[in-house]
Amino acid sequence: MKKIIFNAFSVAMLCSITFSDLFGQLDEFGVRTFSKAQTVTAVPEKTSPPKRFSNVLLERSFVNHFKGIEDVTWKETDKEFIATFKTDNRMAIAWFTKSGRLYCTNYYGSEKSLPADEKAMIKSYYAGYEITAVVQVVKPSKTAYVVSLRNPFYCKKVKMVDGDFEEIESLRAAD
Repeated sequence: MKKIIFNAFSVAMLCSITFSDLFGQLDEFGVRTFSKAQTVTAVPEKTSPPKRFSNVLLERSFVNHFKGIEDVTWKETDKEFIATFKTDNRMAIAWFTKSGRLYCTNYYGSEKSLPADEKAMIKSYYAGYEITAVVQVVKPSKTAYVVSLRNPFYCKKVKMVDGDFEEIESLRAAD
């Protein structure tokens, strides 16, 4: 019963990370504040944004940063364009300014997508915890990771930037 609760909790946490990222404004390290989403448009098997966006710089920027991506969903808000796609078997969401400049990309993955040094640091400090999800937040000048962990008693989220880490959430598991 506890395993089912933990699995459901992990799925809920990953979904909350994924869906909250779709509609908010990103701060320096991937924390979002919410804003109203305006448009969602699917573009099957094309890397270019929908014709109504008609932003050559946006299209060029996407193709330069994400070569070979063919299945992209675009969304437009008041301040940005958001591209959702899959790369290297990971879900990815990229945020572009209205002028087409890429300013952040989140890659959603598992323990396998965490670099060896960061993984070793987490495993040594959180011995007995399982890594259940990893979000890699890539900004032009910095990369951060948000790592979801669990053991039979707690579920935690840890933010890692430049070799430092901070626990940003800790929930006690239900009995």
